[in-house]
Amino acid sequence: MGVDVYVDGTLSIPASKVLEAGKLLLEALGHKEEVDPEYLPPEYAEQIKTPKGIFDLLKESLTSLEASLEDDGSLAFGMEDSTRHEEADQWVFEALAPVFDDGEFYMSGDEYRWMWEIKDGKFREVSAETVYDHDENAVPTIEKLIGIIYPAGKPASADAYYAGGCIVSSEHSACLSLIEEIENILRETGYGPQAGMSALDRLSETARP
Repeated sequence: MGVDVYVDGTLSIPASKVLEAGKLLLEALGHKEEVDPEYLPPEYAEQIKTPKGIFDLLKESLTSLEASLEDDGSLAFGMEDSTRHEEADQWVFEALAPVFDDGEFYMSGDEYRWMWEIKDGKFREVSAETVYDHDENAVPTIEKLIGIIYPAGKPASADAYYAGGCIVSSEHSACLSLIEEIENILRETGYGPQAGMSALDRLSETARP
C-alpha cells in the first residue's frame, strides 16, 4: 500500500530448506522477468549454490520487507520499522511458500488490518475489518438469521421439488420470494451453509438427485 504499513510477526525458512528456496527463487525471478531462468544474469545461478548467496539474492529481490541469515542457517523475514508498498514483495512469499515454516505476518496501516499467512506450503492473504459500537452485534445477529433461514442446514425456500428442505406452499409465493432473496444475500456475502456458491451451485445442491 502507499501508506505506512507496520508488520508484526516473523516468517522463516528452516536451514534444511534454504537451498531449495534458492531454486524456487531463481524460477520465480525468471517468471517475473518473463525469461527462462538460464537467461538471467549468470551470477544468480552461482548465488543459489550457498545459503549466503541465496540470502544476498533475496536482499536484492526484496524492496520493502527484510531478510536475515540466522546463525543456525535459517532465513528469517520481517520488518522492524514501518514500510510502504509491501505488496511489491508478495511474489517472493508466494514463490517460496512451499519451503516456509507455517507462520503469519500481521499488517496494519491507515486503519486497515490484514494478514499474510503461510500454512502447509501455501500462501494466502486474509483481510480483516474493524467493528465499532453498534456493529459489534452484527455477526451474532446474522448467525441467528442463518438458523432461521437454513433449518437443519437446508434453505427454507426449498419446496417439495427440493431434497431435505422445509416445504413452503406455492400459495405463499411472495413469502417464498422474500426468503430466497435473503438466502441469496447471505450466500453472496459469504455467510451460511451455501456461502460462496454461485446461483447454479446453489440450485445443484438443493435440487433432488
